Amino acid sequence: MGLAGVLVDAGNTLVEWDYPRLAEVLKGHDLAVDAATLRLAEQHVRPALDAWLARGRSTESADAMDHYLGLVLEVLGAEPGASASLAARLRERGEPDWRVPAPGAAQALGRLAAMGLRIAVVSNSDGSVRAMLADLGLLDHVAAVLDSRVVGVEKPDPRIFALALEAIGVEPAQALHVGDLPSIDGQGARAAGVGFVLVDPAGVFGVEPSIRDIAELPDCGPVRAGGPYRAA
Repeated sequence: MGLAGVLVDAGNTLVEWDYPRLAEVLKGHDLAVDAATLRLAEQHVRPALDAWLARGRSTESADAMDHYLGLVLEVLGAEPGASASLAARLRERGEPDWRVPAPGAAQALGRLAAMGLRIAVVSNSDGSVRAMLADLGLLDHVAAVLDSRVVGVEKPDPRIFALALEAIGVEPAQALHVGDLPSIDGQGARAAGVGFVLVDPAGVFGVEPSIRDIAELPDCGPVRAGGPYRAA
């Protein structure tokens, strides 16, 4: 069977943090950092976040976001104790704001659709992902959106992938999933019989196949070869 469908994560795949905004917020907390440094710090803590989530934790809990932000703040020089409390305060204020399209996201979705591929977004979210993607102009080529809060199951549970495949009428052997966390996206996709490509902009995971950002997906090997990749 050839490739017929692509499942796409939202956070850190189609959308990313508003790094300039968060950098300005942090200056008010005595962390003078520019957006580029903040972006790099976030990219480098992903393996530590992934290992923490791999213990069965939900990505949608307040603890998960506090831990995630705390890891980034520590990389930026905050003391561990201070980073935890600051992370909680930031999260309560709605930071980080994810409402920024990842570079090349709209173009990548358009190219995938032009290749005849059916696209579904599969996101662990709070019920807002469809509206957010619509606001950002990222739904034009998307056939289905699976938001964990809406469907009642979240990655890495393979059932959310099965629901996505059913929604776009594609068999697991004909599908590929792309996302940023091996323990959430990769584990769940493989459990559902779906191939996986990791978004790893800093090259910190050492997992293949990987891409730096969603803009590379239409040209990556598994897509161009017309079949999913099923590495362990």
